[in-house]
Amino acid sequence: VALGADGAACDWDAIVDLEERVAANNADVKRCAYVTNSAVRGTLKRSEKFTGSGLAIWEEGPEGSMLNGYRAHVSNTVPRDLTKGSGSGLSAILFGNWSDLVIGHWGGVDILVDPYTLSTSGGLRVVVMMDVGVGIRRPESFAKIVDAITT
Repeated sequence: VALGADGAACDWDAIVDLEERVAANNADVKRCAYVTNSAVRGTLKRSEKFTGSGLAIWEEGPEGSMLNGYRAHVSNTVPRDLTKGSGSGLSAILFGNWSDLVIGHWGGVDILVDPYTLSTSGGLRVVVMMDVGVGIRRPESFAKIVDAITT
């Protein structure tokens, strides 16, 4: 869902458009949810659904955060440094059926204790590695905005 040539503020229509894109592919199930970063959450808490309604787009309810009747989650691993046209510092908003995101884990967790790298300062370096892969079972189960202005 594109908001503008150089990005634009996210509004209620754009949030509903994400759901509509997933629904058009018969993937809108009860387990769908939104994920974005804290900058978008802050902006949507200050943005009205409809002018003069006094209702914020981002809602807090007994079940937690909600957008458009679906659960909404925040992770600052969702980008807030995207560019589009002359716009920069743009954020992403994702919506989808997260049960169609597959995470594979191979082997165990490798832990390496390195007493040498930081030895001159009396430090100890611990390196942890795990092999993980992420894939999408049905790409149609997801929609995104990658040009939301949050300032």
